[in-house]
Amino acid sequence: VVDNGTPIDVAALFRIDEHAGAAQYTIAGGTGTGTLNGAALTVTKVGTFQIRVTTEISGVYDAGSATAIMRVTRNACDGSEHCPTYVLKDAWYHEDADFVVENGYMIGISTEPPVFAPEGNMTRAQTIQTLYQMEGRPAYTETAGYPDVSEDQWFADAVNWGTEHGIIQGRDTGVFDPDANITREELVTILYRYAKEFKGLSVETEAGIPASFTDGDKVGDFAVDAFAWAIDQGIINGVTETTLEPQTLSRRCEMAKIIASLCAAYPEVP
Repeated sequence: VVDNGTPIDVAALFRIDEHAGAAQYTIAGGTGTGTLNGAALTVTKVGTFQIRVTTEISGVYDAGSATAIMRVTRNACDGSEHCPTYVLKDAWYHEDADFVVENGYMIGISTEPPVFAPEGNMTRAQTIQTLYQMEGRPAYTETAGYPDVSEDQWFADAVNWGTEHGIIQGRDTGVFDPDANITREELVTILYRYAKEFKGLSVETEAGIPASFTDGDKVGDFAVDAFAWAIDQGIINGVTETTLEPQTLSRRCEMAKIIASLCAAYPEVP
């Protein structure tokens, strides 16, 4: 893990035998970008990088390759007006809001003037749009056909993509209900499906919901595994030390924290 803007000696990530052929380095992965100058990398954006070295054939060795994964985080914010969420610099979620805004995972509810609305509730549409943004707005093959989602709505592509991959589902009545606020147990279940079904990540845990949460029995059956996984991975915490409040509505500031924690727990995300 390195800070944005820190020069990296890429050659130090690998041990290359002196008799190997010439080595070339390439960068790929995530939303991160960087520049290579010989074996020196200067990171220019937060994200996850895959650094790959490939050696040419030599008189001693065949051609070979190896990879290294590097997660790049923000420098600690200096509280200046250059900060993406400067107006939130004293809030507990400030760095998390910076992370999701700078990477384009979450946008404000208004751009002129910019308004992040941290205390606002997350809706179903906003939730799947966030994951869609994280994945770089990928293509999908079929429309979901919800009667309350038209092609010209800002969240339509995200809903179609999320439904196609089993990340999000419609209501029992057949509608999507995009403007409905989302509860904590609904949110964690969507993240669980995203990690397991779409990203193919390991979400198995034997921990269960810790007994220290006195309202653990209030979690819906559909969300028990999701909560156990998210707590075990440090992706979500209780509202208090002893309560999960699974039916409480999720706020935008909490979503920023959860997304930042998800990305920290899994280098493969986004």
